[in-house]
Amino acid sequence: MAQYPATPEFAAWRRYVQGYAELFLGETGVALPAAPVVSPSGTPPRVVLCSPHPDDELLTGLLPLRLKEEAGAVVTNIAVTLGSNPARRSERLAELRRACAVVGFGVRLAEEPEGFSHVSAVARGLDPAGWQGRVEALAALLAEMRPDLLLFAHAGDNHPTHIGTHFLALAAALKYSRESGATMLVAETGYWQPQPAPNLLIGATVEQVALLVTALAEHRGEMARHPYHRGLPPRMLETVRRCGEVVQGYGTAPSGLVFGEAYRLAGIRQGVWQPGCGTLAMASAESLTLERLAAAVAPPSPRCRGQRVFWTGPVPG
Repeated sequence: MAQYPATPEFAAWRRYVQGYAELFLGETGVALPAAPVVSPSGTPPRVVLCSPHPDDELLTGLLPLRLKEEAGAVVTNIAVTLGSNPARRSERLAELRRACAVVGFGVRLAEEPEGFSHVSAVARGLDPAGWQGRVEALAALLAEMRPDLLLFAHAGDNHPTHIGTHFLALAAALKYSRESGATMLVAETGYWQPQPAPNLLIGATVEQVALLVTALAEHRGEMARHPYHRGLPPRMLETVRRCGEVVQGYGTAPSGLVFGEAYRLAGIRQGVWQPGCGTLAMASAESLTLERLAAAVAPPSPRCRGQRVFWTGPVPG
């Protein structure tokens, strides 16, 4: 059973999240399904996030959090950038370390001492040599960390750094996999623009949402600029409304899901992109494992023909 902080901050945010659940369900004091009681066995999966900015690791971080709690995953967040304001970068790094400590994620920088700068599709076109250097640096970091699951923003996430991070992380993952023969799962995230065709929807308990909000609050500078942490619970309610039928099938109600996060799951095998042909919706009470995720990703085969293809952009080499 996951252990949550015995702090006034977590207790306050838990009441806040519980209030949204009660308003949504129209019932006071409702008890939402708890997370499953699991005993992780075997080698812990390695989960790596390539986060465009400090706070993105939590805004779409339910999947790595659940894998940490339920499968014993070792989760590491790679800060691709520390934001566009050089004067704030050291402060944002300190906030990032405090936030990740709340949820138990490790922290690495894509490049010491302040991460990359100018990560965007425009920068990729204007400075191909510099871009390739960033790809090689990130690929070397992935070779060191050997992720079983890699998360990064989808190609249409409607923020220049998120889009740039998509192409950077994808190119680095393909290079690492091609050169090492490695296989990994990939989960594309979406914050500024919803996933156009999600194939994975996972539910969250009140405690899991409250933990993400508690951690987000440590990004004090960003949360002072805009309270993204306060908006997380209603966003996760809306995600279930918007994605439930897309993933589970039209005409079906999302079962056992109140708060949730959507992803687009695929795979990379020996440098080859494998689109996710299956779909998976998992309530908070169902045990989440890497094997369950892998079952939703099929190698290229006749059964994929005519089905939705979840990758919609070019694959950089």
